[in-house]
Amino acid sequence: MAKQRTLKTVLGDMEPARRKRVVGRAAEIAREYHALQELRKARAKTQVEVAETLDVTQPYVAKLEQRSDLMLSVLRKYVRSVGGELEIAVTFPDSGRVILSGIGEPEDEQPTPKPRTRKKRADQHPA
Repeated sequence: MAKQRTLKTVLGDMEPARRKRVVGRAAEIAREYHALQELRKARAKTQVEVAETLDVTQPYVAKLEQRSDLMLSVLRKYVRSVGGELEIAVTFPDSGRVILSGIGEPEDEQPTPKPRTRKKRADQHPA
């Protein structure tokens, strides 16, 4: 049976540039993991309370808090369950910040677009 290596040993065997990337990504994942959990805790909510609001189980909330890639609709519901509203913004260096609306909203909550009507050209005749 092969001897198990420690994380310290594995990192020590890496080239410095690769080790820096790996450690950086690990820190990024840790921040992502803690983001939802810390948001919930800052609002003095338990996973059970969030689960009840979302109509899911507590283990589902625990898994949700560990994910680094969420559907926007799920994230929006989670944020609402702790009393907030999710805003999605895009920042452009030449034109500032733009708030996107209707992204990640369920179909029944999205703004209804006005129907477009085509104007008939004078040269068009009914068939």
